[in-house]
Amino acid sequence: MLAALEEDTHPRIRAETHTNLATGLSVSGRPEEAIRHYRQATSLWRQAGDRRGEAATIGIINNRLGRSADAEGQAREAFELHKHLQDEYGAANSLGTLALACRRRRRYPEAIGHCREVLRLCRKLGLRSLEADTLGELAVTFAENGETQAASTAIAQALALVDELGSPGSTGGLLNDRGTALRLLGEPHAALDRHLAALAAANDPYQLALAHWGAALTQGTTELAAGHREQARALFHRLGVPIDARP
Repeated sequence: MLAALEEDTHPRIRAETHTNLATGLSVSGRPEEAIRHYRQATSLWRQAGDRRGEAATIGIINNRLGRSADAEGQAREAFELHKHLQDEYGAANSLGTLALACRRRRRYPEAIGHCREVLRLCRKLGLRSLEADTLGELAVTFAENGETQAASTAIAQALALVDELGSPGSTGGLLNDRGTALRLLGEPHAALDRHLAALAAANDPYQLALAHWGAALTQGTTELAAGHREQARALFHRLGVPIDARP
């Protein structure tokens, strides 16, 4: 693989190699090295004149390592590239990342608008699993904004869609979303049940970290809460997720 990084190799091949290296480093918990390779890949895609490769790599940065202060700018850049390429699937994913960034900055009307546009694209393109994920994100956004009924409706729609699809891989994420929404709506015991279920269902380290974090938040200052909090912190640290980017 390293031979493909030689200067006389075509930029597209070098870009693909940097992307593969970055993905491996990200999964193994080495985010700083991973982001360096992702950025080198982005530069090489641009050098090769491959805007689709460039957009895809920016999307990977957002999905794997974009939970940082510049996530919003990266998401907007990726969205504009996907729009230029008339790639509605990529645009939907980029808008989803943008919605999350706006929610974390408490710009709720903007976040809700982005979620609704993602839902429109999902329904047009038949992206049912992404639709379910987006409904979960929308529910959390409504709950944080104090829109109780809208939050309850969105999470019910998300879970109904999961049942219809036969429990896709996003189940852990939706359970965490439901737990977060219930906690924000003043139902900590029900929220804890969802986060504990997410611990069993989560299929990636980020959702596992969110499940521990959510369980800690619903249990106050108890010893159990402290244990969940420490496990969440260790996972967040491994993933390179900064404190101000946690839900």
